Amino acid sequence: MRKIDNELVEQWKNMPRNKEASDFYDDNIFPSVKDVFISRHKPEKDYDGLILTVGFSPEPLILSIHAIQSTRIGLLYTPETERLLERIQGETETICSDVDLREIDGTNPNGIYETIWELRFSDDWKEFENIAVDITGGKNSMAAGAALAAAVIPADIYYVDTTNYLPELHVPEPGSEILKHLESPFESNAYKSWSASLLKPTL
Repeated sequence: MRKIDNELVEQWKNMPRNKEASDFYDDNIFPSVKDVFISRHKPEKDYDGLILTVGFSPEPLILSIHAIQSTRIGLLYTPETERLLERIQGETETICSDVDLREIDGTNPNGIYETIWELRFSDDWKEFENIAVDITGGKNSMAAGAALAAAVIPADIYYVDTTNYLPELHVPEPGSEILKHLESPFESNAYKSWSASLLKPTL
């Protein structure tokens, strides 16, 4: 496993924020970030399918796909993020044998909910037992629609977070990325308590 090279990280941090810095990160740092992330994160179950919303940062999605290791994925993209699909698929093609692409309106949570619902119960996905939805990418409205769909279909919800965000660079510290499994609202104690109260007989 490759380790994070701190000297390369410092060199990258001190570079002007331009394409050269982006290419330097992709070529010299991200491969190690990916190795470290995969070594730290392995879901407790195997997933038949993984659905992800695509934002302007492809790296978290690539990390999630490598960690969750589903052979079939669904990528929900907008016209603005379509250009990133080639990189995401190129860096995950050894894992994913089948990819379903769906264009969405990133400002319409209901439309995202419907797209995930239709994909989940399509002929190719309807027999799957374990589904995961990653809500990392895209606008808040995309995350909201995806999370709502995941809670209903149902699917496990994941999110790539960081323990050390670099605000001056607008990126995580390389190696600080973590995969979070978010609890479904229907599994929360508050919901269970409320649901149980509805079943109590009234006098």
